[in-house]
Amino acid sequence: MSEPNRSIGDTSALLRVLLDACPDAVVLVDAGGTIVHVNRQVRTLLGYQPSELLGRPLEVLVPETSRERHVRYRTLYEDRPAPRAMADGVDLHARHQDGRQVPVDIALAPLAELAGQPVTAAFVRDATERRRAEEHRRERLEADMARGHALEINDAVIQGLAVILYALELGDVEAATRAVARTAKTAQQLVEQLLGADDEGAVGGRLVRSRAALPEVPAEDGR
Repeated sequence: MSEPNRSIGDTSALLRVLLDACPDAVVLVDAGGTIVHVNRQVRTLLGYQPSELLGRPLEVLVPETSRERHVRYRTLYEDRPAPRAMADGVDLHARHQDGRQVPVDIALAPLAELAGQPVTAAFVRDATERRRAEEHRRERLEADMARGHALEINDAVIQGLAVILYALELGDVEAATRAVARTAKTAQQLVEQLLGADDEGAVGGRLVRSRAALPEVPAEDGR
């Protein structure tokens, strides 16, 4: 029997084969949070040899800033063990042997007693590609939304310009001025929606002014 597997005593050869065949890294811990077995995928994902982890607290695989919190969560899980995702909806990281943080998804499952003690299995999967794909989808969605707002602004300005030109052709400067103000206001509102402005209509850099800076145009005689 190999050195890593002596630490879990009477674990069957079949279980060891299944653990090593699992595509995810698997870490078995006892009720006290001590690592009692790891499969070979742990080395691929996190860079550790089994001998570096056996007998050490599970928190060695947790980023330092999260270790104290992790101990509390692990204790709560031990009180009510059940198969489930760990911190579902939260971006988790595991600590690599070289100190860097690896994005991971973790599933927990209580196993039957091994060597007379309850054991929990943590199935650890590299989440790098999944999160990269999610970020790409999020960026595309934001870009699509930005293009939609840009088209709205473009349509509003073009329609406003059409009204302004028509008013000027009729010689109605007052109507043209009102159209300028309306167009600027509509454009400003659309820009605020795009930028998420909420401070009484302030837009970063005042991209659109509420009043058009046009020169004074004297009214024709008789108007």
